[in-house]
Amino acid sequence: TCLMDEIAGSGTTGPDGKAYAELNANTMLLWLQGLFLFSLIWGLAGTITGDSRRKFDTFLRDFLTGALEEYPKPKSIKFSKANIFPERNTCFDFYFEKKAAGHWREWPDMIAREDLAIPEGV
Repeated sequence: TCLMDEIAGSGTTGPDGKAYAELNANTMLLWLQGLFLFSLIWGLAGTITGDSRRKFDTFLRDFLTGALEEYPKPKSIKFSKANIFPERNTCFDFYFEKKAAGHWREWPDMIAREDLAIPEGV
C-alpha cells in the first residue's frame, strides 16, 4: 500500500512545488516499475555491504534483462533499459525520481551544489 500511496500522493504537485502533468496509464506503469525496483533494492538488500552489494547488483541486472538461464524472466515482465537504473555504479547509488516518465538519479543529485561546498575555516 505504501507504493500505491506514493503514486496517489503524486497527483497534485511535485517536490519543487510545480504541478504534475496528469498521470496517464503508461507513466503510472513506469513509475510503479521504478518505485518497485527501488523498494526491492532497499527492502531486500539495504543491509548488505561491500562485495555482497556488488553481487546483488550483478544478479539483479542480469535477472531484469533476462540474462540468467537458471532464473528466466517471466514473459509478462517488461523493463526497458531506460527504466532500469544506469549501468554506471551499482543499483545502490541511485534513487528513482518521479518526473515525466521517471528516471534514476544519483544520491548526491538530491543535495544542492552550494550545500556540498566545505565552508572556509573548517
